[in-house]
Amino acid sequence: MKKILIVEDDPDIIDILKVTLEDKYKILEACNGIKAVNMVYEQNPDLVILDINLPEMNGYQVCRLLKEDKNYQSLPVLILTSKSQKRDRFWGMEAGADKYITKPFNPEEVLDCIEELLIKKGKFR
Repeated sequence: MKKILIVEDDPDIIDILKVTLEDKYKILEACNGIKAVNMVYEQNPDLVILDINLPEMNGYQVCRLLKEDKNYQSLPVLILTSKSQKRDRFWGMEAGADKYITKPFNPEEVLDCIEELLIKKGKFR
């Protein structure tokens, strides 16, 4: 079963994502940027769902750190955030995100996006 790391500090969003994804994927959780980076290194997830507004290290920093590491450059990162302005999207993609979805979101859209990213990265079965 593929592993997805959800990096989010809002328990309600985590619950929505877990209900949407837990039948198809093993779910890992981190509530801040530093825990997220450590979990990537320890658990080696197949995809990361990443909020921008996080304590300790923001999502832009987490994404950039992962994408600059040759061992994790190909790790798909889906930013899921309330930051909806064009400049926010620009900086998310500039940091290396593969997709950028804004809240409020449609859970089915997130699921479709995950499957698309895993197929693109050759990790979908």
